[in-house]
Amino acid sequence: MRIATYILIFVVFVSGTFLFYQIVYAGTLSCSVATTCPSGTVIWRMSGTSNAHAELPSQSLYTQLVCCSGVTGLGNACTGTFATALKLSGVTNAHVEQNSQANYANNACISVPSGGSVSIGYQATNCTGFDTTLGSMTGTTNAHVGDGTAYTTKICGTAAGAAAQSLTFSISDSAIGFSNLDAANERWATGDGAGSATEVAAHTLTASTNATNGYIITVNGNTLTLGVNTITAIGAAAANGTLIAPGEEFSLLKTLGKVDAAAGYLPELVIKGNKTVPEYGGGLCQIGTTTFRGTLAAGLPVTERQNHSYTVSYYFNEKGLPGTDATIYDPRPDYRFKNDTANYVLIITRIEGDIIFFEYWGTKDGRQVEQSDVRVWDRIGAGPTKLIETLDLKPGEKKCTETAHAGIKAAFDYKIAYPDGQVAATTFTSQYRPWPAVCLIGVEKLSTEEEAKESETDVASPEPAPLPETEPENPPVVAPEDASAAIIN
Repeated sequence: MRIATYILIFVVFVSGTFLFYQIVYAGTLSCSVATTCPSGTVIWRMSGTSNAHAELPSQSLYTQLVCCSGVTGLGNACTGTFATALKLSGVTNAHVEQNSQANYANNACISVPSGGSVSIGYQATNCTGFDTTLGSMTGTTNAHVGDGTAYTTKICGTAAGAAAQSLTFSISDSAIGFSNLDAANERWATGDGAGSATEVAAHTLTASTNATNGYIITVNGNTLTLGVNTITAIGAAAANGTLIAPGEEFSLLKTLGKVDAAAGYLPELVIKGNKTVPEYGGGLCQIGTTTFRGTLAAGLPVTERQNHSYTVSYYFNEKGLPGTDATIYDPRPDYRFKNDTANYVLIITRIEGDIIFFEYWGTKDGRQVEQSDVRVWDRIGAGPTKLIETLDLKPGEKKCTETAHAGIKAAFDYKIAYPDGQVAATTFTSQYRPWPAVCLIGVEKLSTEEEAKESETDVASPEPAPLPETEPENPPVVAPEDASAAIIN
């Protein structure tokens, strides 16, 4: 018999209506013999794993514990809803008998909450038809006990928690709204209908369950902002639970799907040509870079990866160097790798605060990974600030739209050593072009075309902090970057 546990799911609509659903999943009584039982219930104790005497769980002479778990509210009381697993000739140093016998008066029991069910049986060879094997015994009465492998006669058990509980509710607030809107400022909807310039709670949702596995809250709609930002939260959620078959090539763009407002994305900065402009999906390179680094750690071969057009400091490694980032933009560049193992690979993602975690689950096959330090060389200054005249600012007022980034080359070596002796060696090379600061300057009257061109290059850019140069003995060949390519930031 399977027990009922619950995953509770909230579905939140922008209209302000909240619906609560219950989904029932299976759980199973599970028992084993161990010397500790930190998260389970002790049913009886034994002097050993074979040819042993038994004692009640309230005693402390014996160290081999029959420990059971997996059922909410599981206990060892012999009252309420319970079943006797064994009868003992005493509270300790005891022989045992099956619960159908009447020679011994001390009972070792399994109990569950009211509304649940529990049963014990004794079978030869195995516990087919039951959830678990608690142990084994030498006979029907006056017997010794042991773990599940000690004797032919098995002690079998099945238990279920309380019957499924129904919990459904909805909350509606017709007053939720933005109040007056304007074209220049963001505004949050609030429960009083007045709106707010900052994010505030319109409703607080709380839930609890006695299910062993707890519950999951899922929010649907364009309100998703899980910690880092809307873009990263949605992107990480899209990659979560991805299952990659043996021999299959993983495509990050394919996994993310369509990147637009309908999917919940907001415009964020994208490096496009020689400008940084807002587009849907800006910020997804946090997903690309995290996936790239996770692939390297997992020892899976990378089949497509592109660095950013210019260095982005928050993608530097732990030593403050560029070269381990990965950018994506639909339809290209993509980030891809191949599952060259003999088993499936599962990607699990989660967000804790401002940190994204990518976990790669698979079957170990003995491969080893070696990754060198990043080396950098050919540093080029960002160049003069580009000043662009505008009538949109007050005369003399300056507003910078681009920050300065020095150009540089970076590379690191990566090896996968397979158990059969084969080695796959790759050098990941990145070329970052210099990127001058760009600022708007307010003027009363625009200059002539010739004067305007001169004014674009007459101010020195503030140079970024220098990076240490580590010239490789044989610098890798770097293909010239396509200046027309759009690279998502």
